[in-house]
Amino acid sequence: MVKHFVELGYERGVTIRAAPYDWRLAEDQLQTSGYYASVQSLVEAMYTAGGNAKVTIVAHSLGGPVSLFFLNNVVTQQWKNTYINAFIPIAGAWSGGNAALESVISGLQINSIYLFLEKLCYNLPPSLQLGITTTTRTFPNVSTLLPKPSVWTDTVLVTTPERNYTANDYEALFADMNYTQGFVMYKNTSKINACRLPFT
Repeated sequence: MVKHFVELGYERGVTIRAAPYDWRLAEDQLQTSGYYASVQSLVEAMYTAGGNAKVTIVAHSLGGPVSLFFLNNVVTQQWKNTYINAFIPIAGAWSGGNAALESVISGLQINSIYLFLEKLCYNLPPSLQLGITTTTRTFPNVSTLLPKPSVWTDTVLVTTPERNYTANDYEALFADMNYTQGFVMYKNTSKINACRLPFT
């Protein structure tokens, strides 16, 4: 994406800058870590360096919700009126998706990386997939990316010989997986989803 803007004439580190973040953390954790204060300073610095030209925030995938939380919950409307030209999310992860659910159930989404590395002759242990799944389950932001009940409603997301599970069945699903902490994390991050409101 940055390469595209550079080809259009933007200059890296001057008229286009990045704000990378720790994707494992939920938005409230990014706030307490000081990440959003850094983003605010970056926007203000770009505004000043650009001759008081308002800044456009372009975000991709999870960057959409991460940026929207900043705009709706960290800075004031007056600040946005002063510094922000536009917010452009590209393929924002608004409604959650199966990849997050798959990663906490079996790690299969990440397993493709394992197969790729194996083909490159890396001698990776067979337990890697389980280790990745176990690790992924500790990332709070994965809970915010689970398919949203308000969007996925009664769509069957997981099928087992015993039953089917929808986005309304996380408590039962995680209990059946012996992963009750998963539902605790999901409930704890539900306030984050409530903050993903339209940007004004």
